[in-house]
Amino acid sequence: MVMTQAVRNDDFWYLATNPGSHPIALELLTEVATPRILSLVAVNPRTSKGTLAKLSKHANAEVRTAVSENINTPMEIIRKLASDECPDVRYAVAENHNIAIEILKSMVQDENPYVAARAQKTIERLQKSEPAFFFRPVMLPVSYVAS
Repeated sequence: MVMTQAVRNDDFWYLATNPGSHPIALELLTEVATPRILSLVAVNPRTSKGTLAKLSKHANAEVRTAVSENINTPMEIIRKLASDECPDVRYAVAENHNIAIEILKSMVQDENPYVAARAQKTIERLQKSEPAFFFRPVMLPVSYVAS
């Protein structure tokens, strides 16, 4: 029984993390998977808007946080997550540089000082047009480098 459960969890993990997974397969996982797997489903770029909407109402804050991090999450869902009961979810929204600035501006007044400060910092970063990510150059093995 434990072996079967481990195999199933591996299969769920594979489906949840695979960017080639069909949106229907990802939706089906929402019925049977653990919150940890659901968090992976929530960040998968192939997850449908309907599935993201469903996951945005999940009881587990980690799942809702993951929904806020998916670039395809509709702004109406992000707006709801910006006022989530859990400050960790609101903080994740506040550090998201891909959302409407008016959402961030409303979050500057958040009751949690960490959320409010994070929203302000994200606004400042966006106004300065700082890059959101810093990429480290990839060092290729010598065999790949043209001579």
